Amino acid sequence: MTTSQQPLQAVARVRNSNEEVAARQLGEAQKALAVEQTRTNELLGYLHEYEHAPAVASVHWLANRAQFVAKLQEAVVAQTQRLRQAEQAVEACRTRYILARQDCQVLDRLEASYRRAAEYAQEQRAQAAIDEWVASRHGGVQ
Repeated sequence: MTTSQQPLQAVARVRNSNEEVAARQLGEAQKALAVEQTRTNELLGYLHEYEHAPAVASVHWLANRAQFVAKLQEAVVAQTQRLRQAEQAVEACRTRYILARQDCQVLDRLEASYRRAAEYAQEQRAQAAIDEWVASRHGGVQ
């Protein structure tokens, strides 16, 4: 490894770490989104069930049912907001992950380019040494 590659490798390690963190955050955000989606579906199910339940003759029961349905509707609205926030968090994490991944790919290409340049320079030095040796053996024949 040449000294010009060492700083690149240090940067690549940081970028790889950033990519891993971004991937982990994306996974966590996706799990949170799944939880919020499940909660939303459950609340919508309860709401649908109570809205379409047959009415019982008691006026008191009907009043309680109406209050409960109103509370469920409020819960659905609040849960839908949490669901939207979770979706936005997933999109933000996905964007960060994609950017971190792209950074890693750019650094990988740059590192490969430096490696090829170093290999080429090494080959050139080796060829120059061979040429010099041949010239010294044959008396500098042109």
